Amino acid sequence: MTCPQPPSNFDSIPLPVKKVDAGSILLRSHRSDKDPIYFNRPPAGVDDVRYRFDAPAGEFGVLYCAEEFAVCFAETVLRDLPSRIPGNEDVCLPQAAITSRSVARLEVVQELRLVDFVEGLVQCRADNSITTAYPYDVPNLWSLAVHSHKDGVDGIYYRSRFTGHPAIALFDRAAPKILKRASTPMARWNELAMTLSRYRITVTPPGPSAF
Repeated sequence: MTCPQPPSNFDSIPLPVKKVDAGSILLRSHRSDKDPIYFNRPPAGVDDVRYRFDAPAGEFGVLYCAEEFAVCFAETVLRDLPSRIPGNEDVCLPQAAITSRSVARLEVVQELRLVDFVEGLVQCRADNSITTAYPYDVPNLWSLAVHSHKDGVDGIYYRSRFTGHPAIALFDRAAPKILKRASTPMARWNELAMTLSRYRITVTPPGPSAF
């Protein structure tokens, strides 16, 4: 299925808006050696670190987060692993994929206004292929169109292609509206065991040292 590009009159379409109230907590999976508040902004032509709703040519930065741990986990740790595993087998995940990451709580200190790609795709003249399409060229164009829209929203509220639950892509202009609270090693996150069981994931310890 071809992913549709933003219509030429997109800026004249009133955007359906999902509001995230001040005081809400969002979760972000991040490398433990990096600050959790990081807006990805790869320059044009650098595609190996360009994600679904990044700007196509580095026009702005994007931070990915979610309301649920399972979404953060699937979007950052699992990604394409399940598609390569037969349906009757567990996913084997290297222990380092968990021990190298942490989960941060980000507090919303000012209301976020996000274009609603969960309930409002028809109003935007789009379909769910923009949240599943790969490569990311066309979804990147949608992100640019949303960022440039006169409504000035803070980001995109969309369905994770792995879990079907909502995920969030925040534009860097929303940085003053979020505040980092606690960051916990993922291995100690209280929902980790339940999530591993739900998705039939076996964590494999590192092999013996050669020395």
